Amino acid sequence: MEVYARSLVPRLPAAWPEAQFTVFAGRELAAEWRERPWHPGIRLVELPVGAATRVRWTLVEQTLLAAGLARHRIDLVHSLGNTTPLLAPVRTVVTIHGLIFKRHPEAHAKGLMRGLALLVPLGVRRARRIIAVSRATVGDLVGFLGMAEARMDVVPSGPGADPVADPTSEEELRGRFGIAEGPIVLFVLSPSAHRPHKNLERLIDAMGSVDATLVLPGYATALPELAGDAALLFDPLDTGAIAESVGRLVVDSGLRRELAARGRERAAGFSWRTAAERTVASYKRALS
Repeated sequence: MEVYARSLVPRLPAAWPEAQFTVFAGRELAAEWRERPWHPGIRLVELPVGAATRVRWTLVEQTLLAAGLARHRIDLVHSLGNTTPLLAPVRTVVTIHGLIFKRHPEAHAKGLMRGLALLVPLGVRRARRIIAVSRATVGDLVGFLGMAEARMDVVPSGPGADPVADPTSEEELRGRFGIAEGPIVLFVLSPSAHRPHKNLERLIDAMGSVDATLVLPGYATALPELAGDAALLFDPLDTGAIAESVGRLVVDSGLRRELAARGRERAAGFSWRTAAERTVASYKRALS
């Protein structure tokens, strides 16, 4: 969600030059913004809350943010991360990144799951428009929450964050992390990678029959939609199928090159500029 915010927000003014944008941010981001603004034309309003706990931020979102919207004469609020101020005195748009708390309730602590189970449904029912990051998310909103698809706009995200550094050489990386010679299988973790729906244990089991090093760097239903024909898909519950797919990629350099080329073509179809334009179109529908 942070990549989403940092990549989308700076591109919104260009997508709607006539609008005035305001970002409401906690202490850490506000301090960063004063040194390195995301966009010189966006106004910043600091909220008295840190980012240490989701619970505290959610309380501020539901109280102080809601009050601040009227004080700063906001016409429309876009909540970027699944929840939105329920008492906002203005029209709202909310981005839903997924309903993992519904699809995989075991992936969340009980307190967090109860909070999401209350706030997310109430927020999407109140919102004028719902931005879903994938068709899979639309399906979950319809299936789990009974939302009307006509109120949703599908806005795929761009291809990750903008590059901020030159890549490190393979030789240096292998030496730094003690990775032996031979093929490498990279599994990119997120902060929720330890949760059951990330399927990490089956991957580790499957790697026992693959002649390669598994690398897990430090801090799943939309993937077929995202990858298209640029990936090998398998039954996530079948360790043998995981091993067979990974093994094919390890030994078949032609297949690796083909999928890599398809992946670059696939990624070229996603852009943050397009995401910003489609997001602005959703704003205009909410205001009409």
